[in-house]
Amino acid sequence: MAWLLTVLLREYALARRMVDIPNARSSHQVATPRGGGAAIVMATTVAAAVWWWLGGPDLLPWGVVAAGLLVAAVGFIDDHRALPPLIRLAGHTIASVTAVASLGGAAFGIAGACLAIFFVAWLINLTNFMDGIDGIAGAQTVTVCAAGAVLSAVVAPGTSLWLEPAVLAAATVGFLAWNWPPAKIFMGDVGSGYVGFMVAVLTMRAATVAPALGWS
Repeated sequence: MAWLLTVLLREYALARRMVDIPNARSSHQVATPRGGGAAIVMATTVAAAVWWWLGGPDLLPWGVVAAGLLVAAVGFIDDHRALPPLIRLAGHTIASVTAVASLGGAAFGIAGACLAIFFVAWLINLTNFMDGIDGIAGAQTVTVCAAGAVLSAVVAPGTSLWLEPAVLAAATVGFLAWNWPPAKIFMGDVGSGYVGFMVAVLTMRAATVAPALGWS
């Protein structure tokens, strides 16, 4: 699904002139369409909906799913036209607070909850910073999520904690086929923000099951 949607999103980005033009700070040398990460958002959201419909256990709270879609929506708009930094920060902060609260942030204590909120917002922007270098954001995501899925299956057998990082990795592989050097499309803010958000959220949830998973 992600592979096919990335093809369609590339055509959409070209039609809308959603293109990253290289500048003095860029790592790419050719004007490249952006926004392909929306394919990752859509594929993982559909997977979550199917898992919910099948009655699967250990599903991420819907507050987290909604917060992730908020991050993606802010990024999608920003990919079309640059949003003021304060609006982006507000959207990321609301999403971070919602996610931490949905994961039982009260149990972290005030200091822990504040640190968790900062962690989510930080990882959103860190991943966004890495986008724009051919293949790097996608390769990082696949590596982290695949390792997380394996570790979850080993450390927490009998749970489905491995499923969501595995799905995110698989969706990213579909996108990465078009983002591998030389990149034909970038994630854009819609995808990089969402991926950073999801990695942060999956890390925190894994830590509530086994602290060693969170550190890993």
